[in-house]
Order: sequence, then C-alpha cells, then structure tokens
Amino acid sequence: MILRKLSSKPSNTRPKVAGQEDSFHYGNTEVVLLKADNANLPIKVDVIVTTINSNLNHGIATASSTIAEKAGIPLQRKIQEQKIKLPLGEDDIIATSGGKLACSKVYYVTLLPRKQHHTAAIKTLIWKCLEKANLSSFKSLAFPALGTGKLHYPHSDVAYAMFGAVGEYSAANPTSSVCRVFFVILPSNTDVLNAFKEANKNLKESQLLNSTRENWDLCDEFPMQNEEAIPERMTPDFCLYMYNAKIHPPSYWTRFTSDKTVKDWNTGQPPCTLVDIDKNSNTFTVIKGLVEGTWEADIQGIGRDADGLDGLQYGGLKITRIQRVENLILYEQYATRRQVMFLASGKAGIYPKLSDVPDMKGGSSHIKELLNNEWANQLYNEVNEEYFFHGTKTDRVGQVYAQGLDPRLAANGTQGPAVYMAESSTKADQYTDTRSARQSNGLTMFLVRACLGNICRMTKCRQMRRPPCTDSSCSNDECQHVDRYDSVVAEELFIFREFVVYDRNQVYPEYVISYDRV
Repeated sequence: MILRKLSSKPSNTRPKVAGQEDSFHYGNTEVVLLKADNANLPIKVDVIVTTINSNLNHGIATASSTIAEKAGIPLQRKIQEQKIKLPLGEDDIIATSGGKLACSKVYYVTLLPRKQHHTAAIKTLIWKCLEKANLSSFKSLAFPALGTGKLHYPHSDVAYAMFGAVGEYSAANPTSSVCRVFFVILPSNTDVLNAFKEANKNLKESQLLNSTRENWDLCDEFPMQNEEAIPERMTPDFCLYMYNAKIHPPSYWTRFTSDKTVKDWNTGQPPCTLVDIDKNSNTFTVIKGLVEGTWEADIQGIGRDADGLDGLQYGGLKITRIQRVENLILYEQYATRRQVMFLASGKAGIYPKLSDVPDMKGGSSHIKELLNNEWANQLYNEVNEEYFFHGTKTDRVGQVYAQGLDPRLAANGTQGPAVYMAESSTKADQYTDTRSARQSNGLTMFLVRACLGNICRMTKCRQMRRPPCTDSSCSNDECQHVDRYDSVVAEELFIFREFVVYDRNQVYPEYVISYDRV
C-alpha cells in the first residue's frame, strides 16, 4: 500500500487567521489548527459543527451551550422543533441556519459514550459532515475537538482520527467543494491543544497519514512528482492519479457511504439496495428539472419509435418516484472501466470533449447544460462522463438495476446491438412501453452515468458489435486495428441524437425514475 503524503508547503498559501497554530494541505483541502471558540470564530465559515446529546439538550455540553447562546433565541427554537426526530443517532445530522454565529449553517451531531472504537465513530461522523457540506457546495467547516469533553475520549486518538478522516476524504473525493477545514480548540484546553499540535507535528515529520489506531483504511495513491496537491483537472497527471486511486462509493450515497472502499463494503454486505429520494430534496428537484428541461413537446409523438403515443394526448411527464441505485458490484465494474479510460485519455493528452469532437453539430449534451455546479462536478470530463436517460419497460426494471444494461440482450439499433442513451426525456419516453400497448401510468426510465471516452461521430446507419477503429479509411468493425473509439454518437440520422456504447461496464444505471404521462 502506498500512503499519500501530506504537504506543509501549499502552493496557494492563504493569510493566517487570528489564533492559527498551524496548517497543512492534503490534496486540495487545507487543514487549519485554530486556537479559538467555535461560538466566536475570528473568520466566517460555511458550517460550524457542534455536538449535542441525543435528546438535543444544550445544557449538558459547555461548547454546545455556548453555541446555542451565541446563535440566539430563534435558532434555539429551531432546534427544539427538531425534537420529533429524537433520539438523535450518530448517523444523524440536524442542520439549521447560522443565526448570529460566524457561519451560514450549523450542523448538530451526537457522539455516544464508549470505551473503544471511538476513533472509528469520529471518522465516520466527520465523513458524513464533509459529504453533506459538499452536496451544498460549501467550502469551509469548523469542527470542535470531538469527544474530548464529558465523553473523555483520549485526546491523542481524537487528534489522529480527525486529521486522518479529512485526509482520507480528500483523497477519495478530489473534486469535493470542501477546501478548508478548521479544528477549533478552546485556548483553555491546553491538553487537547497540545495533543493536536503533537499529532500535526508527527504527521508532518513522517509525511504520512499512518493509521496505527484502530486499523483505519487509507486510500492507495500513485506518488506524483509534485506531491503537494492533487494534480490539476483535465491533465494527464490527474488521469494517472485517478487510474491509481482506490474505488469508493460516491460521496452522496447513503446506504454504502464513501468512508469505506467498495471492496470493504462488498465484504458481507448485500450488494444492492434502492434508496428512495425525498421529494423535497435537492436531488429530486435536480432530476425533475432534467426530465422537464429536456422535454420537447413540439416533437413529442413524432417518429417511428413514437408510434401510438399520439393517441394518449399528453403534453409532459409527471414524476411520481425517484430511487437511487446503490449497487456495489455494478458500480465497481463501472468505476474500474472508468479508471482504464482515465489511463488511455491521459496517454492521449485528454480526449476531446463531446462538444469539441470534429464536426459534432449537437454540441454539449442537453442534460449537462442543465446541471448545476454541484452535479457537474460529480462528472469527469477527462473521460467524457455524462448523465443520460434510458427508457426501460417496467418488467425489465429490476433486471437493469440488479444486473446492469447488457448490449447482448439489446435489439438491433441504428448502430447494431448496444446500449442506447438519450439526452432528451422525450426520446427516452418512447421506449418505456410497447408501441402496440401504450399506457399513461406506471412508466419507468433510468438516469444513467456513462463514460463516452474517445467519441466517434457517426452520420449513417452501421451495424457494429463494437466501436469502430480510429482509422477513418476502415469500415470493418472486425478489423485487427488496436486503436478503437469507446463510443458512438449518431447525429443527423433522425430527429434525436443517439449515444451508443458497446461495453456494459461503461454505463451505470444510477436513478430509477417512475412517472406518468400527463
């Protein structure tokens, strides 16, 4: 195992904050050791994290009590309104506005008394806070010294756990919005402060994030020539870095969280689960916006594949349910294939983006144009990773989220048997039931992740069983040429563009969208 090095000499040094004891960079994240009070920070942050007991009682912990007093009466009332969720578990985070505190949000978390496994609990809690902050595109968080008060967790263990958790998160999530994390220690807590300073000193001296306490799992890393930061995006160095990274679940998954690798989760765990998406959540809103934003009412019902739809006389789609597919086996297969494509893209000097493919008329995908920064940053342009729709008949939905989209089971399309995807919900909607038995309710399409890699633009029908080779003079898909494209984009053939891959592992069916035609 190669352990990632820490850097005490960041290339983009920020001015020191009042009370700052020390700092270093881990990847793109700066960790600052700050002698201050979380209730009276000398700098504004996006999130202040504070602990509270499972019954939301501020009075038990001094730090929590001070936070509540400083935040003001309205914020205290907001916390009391959350008591319907009691008891608060260690997996729960209650978020409120910052009130009069120097932050936009306050995350309330809880830790339980324990004599062992305290570092694992701290590590998991920090990961969850960082993941939640990333989903809101927050950049900075301030943590107290977790568990060092009335819980009496060993100070040294806490220090190593907190430094290690941030370091591992940064390595596993190089595109996270979180770039600055403060560990805030009260000036009066000299023992705690000294423990953190000693841990920081030892980490710098060894230049390693070692995990001797409680067998933490660290990410493998390819040793870069410049080990001070994760390489710049859209560069061969970044592609090589991603090729060598361990595979973690996405940071927004909730059943299989990204604090463990996929292989770790796969040990003794059911490999697949469906997670219902709350209709009031940002995820539901974004996906609903993609379905509605790519709907093309003026061409709905036009074309051979739309036969029978005109008789339904509908003008749009109403989403009734969205579920996220957290399938460890399928995701590992997808992420492993993506790593191979990272390596190839880096060697090629980075593949052209979809919009830059020679003669491509359609430009960027309609879906990507609608994504906000948070969602766009979850995709890797280095391998032309995209979100697309895929219409699926209801009786095949379970097969798809359990086994994936398999081109061996696909009917022949314009480019042969393959996985066909659409940038328009109008196009995907055509394939969710049979032409001879159209229906208005209970339909399903997937929102899939797909790596297009090196893209071939195609303007004619061509029956292929794999992508064409890069030799433009060759028209035989069974040729012996080694260099081949990874995908085909067919345009100017029919009404819609079609996005085609021949390798099932280049597609991950991430969201099941249930809907009615209205």
